[in-house]
Amino acid sequence: MKQGVNLISREAQKTLRLLKIKQSLKMTIFGVVGVFLVLALLVFLVFFFFSQTLKSNQNKANRLKEGIRALEKNESYAVIIANRVKGVSSLLKERQSYLETMDEIGNLSVPGFLLENLEIDDKGGLKISGSCDSRECLASFDEKVEEIRAKKNYSQINYPLVGRSIKGGYNISLELKK
Repeated sequence: MKQGVNLISREAQKTLRLLKIKQSLKMTIFGVVGVFLVLALLVFLVFFFFSQTLKSNQNKANRLKEGIRALEKNESYAVIIANRVKGVSSLLKERQSYLETMDEIGNLSVPGFLLENLEIDDKGGLKISGSCDSRECLASFDEKVEEIRAKKNYSQINYPLVGRSIKGGYNISLELKK
């Protein structure tokens, strides 16, 4: 039997096996390092993306805060203007109610009536006192009061005093309550 000659010694075979293991280990390490580099790059890209998104959101939040401050300022101006408009409106309403009252006082002026006292309360009510020089004047004055009563602008119309004076005229006191 022929035995084959083994040219590679056992030491050389071990060395060859170690070289193959070293080669495969080297390839594995390069693969792991490559995967690590790819993962590191991905982590960096994700971090960069989120940091840019965070900066963008912070800028948007700052712009919104500035907008809110501007709106608050406008709102305070609007409140001031609304209060002023209410004040002017109430003054105009009061003025209008006094104009109506003055018109009614003018309607009560009949020939022969002498207005002696006039009081206007804060609700627009009237207290009038004066004198008429004749019965015709008194009758005309009463007709004008009845015209005012027909308009129903006043809840109550009273004659607390109607009397005759020593000089022959008539003293009149009239209350119109709103």
